[in-house]
Amino acid sequence: MLIKNKVSTLPIVNEQGDLLKIISRGDLKKNKKFDKASKDVKNRLLVGAAIGTREADKDRVQKLIQAGCDVIVIDSSNGSSTYQLEMIAFIKSLDPEVQVIAGNIVTKVLC
Repeated sequence: MLIKNKVSTLPIVNEQGDLLKIISRGDLKKNKKFDKASKDVKNRLLVGAAIGTREADKDRVQKLIQAGCDVIVIDSSNGSSTYQLEMIAFIKSLDPEVQVIAGNIVTKVLC
């Protein structure tokens, strides 16, 4: 439909005329080119963010979860520190469904 009508975007509306989403030709090309990208069940790209283990990072965690962040990575040089364990518990208390990646992130792994 986009190619036939020579338009770059296609608005999708419901019966009341409310805009539900916009499909663009560029998005379709990217979906085809990056077909193995990590996406959710609604075919949206997954979003991740890294945080530290300091008290100030808790405010950032709350904002990330409110914004719909899918995965939070705790950046810590010591995977078994009490700070990291406390941050995991804090994140899960806010949203048990958000994915958390934690551990000894700085260790080099040879593949």
